[in-house]
Amino acid sequence: NDCLTILHGGYVELNFENIHDVLKFSVQFDVKDTYDSCIEWLGRNISTENAGQIFSICNGISKFAKVSGIQMTSDLFDPLTSFLRIKGEVAMKAFLDETENNGVGGPRGIISIIITSKAL
Repeated sequence: NDCLTILHGGYVELNFENIHDVLKFSVQFDVKDTYDSCIEWLGRNISTENAGQIFSICNGISKFAKVSGIQMTSDLFDPLTSFLRIKGEVAMKAFLDETENNGVGGPRGIISIIITSKAL
């Protein structure tokens, strides 16, 4: 529904309920303004409590793009990487705990995903 609104030139307020679908839409159909807005929103809304959720969103979209053969113009993981650099060890520990609890694969899986995304 939000994607159709954007497609027809309407305004959609981004939130945790629609960010995944809107970001995927912007990648799939190369809607640069929407993509940039999504990346900015992720950067503004990331916190220690939701870093794992944001990682899952970015990871899912990154996998979708790769499987679809879509070349990414910028790194989806930039907001997360910046956040973890700024917040340091406390954020990293919370992030690793969150992703491990959600079945992402723990620290080794995360490190390999971030390194893989940087190589793309």
